[in-house]
Amino acid sequence: MNNETKDIDEICYTRTFSNTEWQALYVPFEMTYADWQADFEVARLNDVHQWDDNDDGTIDRTELEVVKLKSGKTEANTPYLIRAKSTGEKTITLTNTTLYKAEENSFDVSSWNTKFTFTGTYSGISGTEMFTNGYYAMGGGTLHQAASSANDLSPMRWYMTVTDRNGNPKSLGEVKVMVFGDDTDGISPTPALPGEEGEEAVFDLSGRRTDSPTKKGVYIKNGRKMIVR
Repeated sequence: MNNETKDIDEICYTRTFSNTEWQALYVPFEMTYADWQADFEVARLNDVHQWDDNDDGTIDRTELEVVKLKSGKTEANTPYLIRAKSTGEKTITLTNTTLYKAEENSFDVSSWNTKFTFTGTYSGISGTEMFTNGYYAMGGGTLHQAASSANDLSPMRWYMTVTDRNGNPKSLGEVKVMVFGDDTDGISPTPALPGEEGEEAVFDLSGRRTDSPTKKGVYIKNGRKMIVR
C-alpha cells in the first residue's frame, strides 16, 4: 500500500474483466476521460433512491443513481464504477502523473431513516468479514449483500453498508444501478399505480407522481428520462 504522495513517470493499472457489467473501482490516482474512453466507461456515484411500488408502506425497490462521465477526470481515493467495452485483461496507462497516498475513505448519502455508506479498500476484505458485517458488493452489474463467506472482496474496490439512523444494519436485497448519461439512460420503468394502466404517468426521481411537471429537473415518463429546463 502506498503511504505517501509522489510524482510518477508511468502508472499501469491492469485488471481482468470477465464481463462487461458495471464494477466497483477505487484507485489512488486520477484519470482523465482520454485515459479510459477507448476501452472503458466510468461513472461517478450520485445518490440512492427508494420506492414503495405498491403503496403498502414498505420499501420495494432501491437503486443506486450514477452519472456516466463523458469529460473531465476522476479523483483519487474515491468510489467509482467502471465498465469494460469488451472482456479480457485490460490496462490503463498513465504518464507523468501523481500517485496519491492510499486512503480508504468513506462517502455516504442518507434518507430520513437510512444511511448508505461507500468505503474503498486497498487491502481487500475476506468473505467471512463481508458476510458477518452484511456488506454489499458489486456483482453482475448490481449491488448484492454478501449471502455467505464464500467470496472475498478484491483490493481496489469499494463496498456499501446500509444502516438506520441509529447505526443498526439494514438488509435491502439487491440494489440495481440507474445510469444517467447512458444511451438508454439506465432507467428502470416505474410501475403504474392502480388505475394508471395506459396513461402516460410522470414521476419524479423519488417515485412521486406529478401530473404536470413544471419545476426544472429530471422526471421519468413511461420508463424514459424527461428533462424540464
